Formats: sequence, structure tokens, C-alpha cells
Amino acid sequence: MPVSNEIFLPLSQLYRSYSTSTDQDDFLNKNRKEIKVLADSLWEQTVESLFAVKPRNYTDARRIINTNRDKLTLLDDLAVIDALLEVLREYDVLVDKSYIDIAKKMRPIFLVSLKKFCMNLTFHRDHETTAHAIELRRLLNKV
Repeated sequence: MPVSNEIFLPLSQLYRSYSTSTDQDDFLNKNRKEIKVLADSLWEQTVESLFAVKPRNYTDARRIINTNRDKLTLLDDLAVIDALLEVLREYDVLVDKSYIDIAKKMRPIFLVSLKKFCMNLTFHRDHETTAHAIELRRLLNKV
């Protein structure tokens, strides 16, 4: 199981709040820390679950994935890992200390990379029939 099923609930709440926000750029600015905390949990759990190694940070997670990706044989594991790599390539925006107009930089990771990663997690064989994964998938299709 790449991640705990419980993480789908706060992800659903986050994407629901974003989609109902009257100022989505402001939402991204104000919620960057929460997005980062959830993303940190996602990549840490996924890497540890699929490779049995706990990464020290996001660059270590990328190294672990790049070193061990060819050991994965199941298509849904590969889809999750490939989507996670996309998130990690853009991760600097989440750790950047500047707060000036961060929303423009946040949109691609939140609405493309992280969304795709979350969607792939919801379709993973270990999650696809759980209520929280189904709810998150439904929300992501609307965002």
C-alpha cells in the first residue's frame, strides 16, 4: 500500500476548499504550508512503502526512486512512482522561502503534478475501492 488510506481525507478537503475558493491564487498562497505537509507525507510514505527505504528529504526520495525504479514490475506502482517523480521535480516551489507571488509557481504543481500523483494513488490496486480514494478521485475530476 503506497500510502495510508487516511491521507485521502485531508487531500479531499484541500482540493474541495480550493475548488470552492473565490480567490484560488490567494488559497494557494495561504495554504502552501499545508500542501507541503501533505506532499511530504505522500512522497515519504510512497517511497518507504514501494522501496522499503525511508528517504531523508525530497532529493533523497528522488535518488531512491531513480536508483530503484526498474525493480518495480506492477503497472500501478510504476504509474504512482512516475507521477511522484514529476511532483519531486517541481518540489522547490514548496520549499522556497519567498512568498512573493507564489501562486503562479504553485499552480503547476498543485493542479497538474500533485493532482496526477493523487489520481494515480486513487487508482492503485490497494486504494481504488476505498471510500476516501473514490471521493478524492471524484473531486480531482472536477478541479
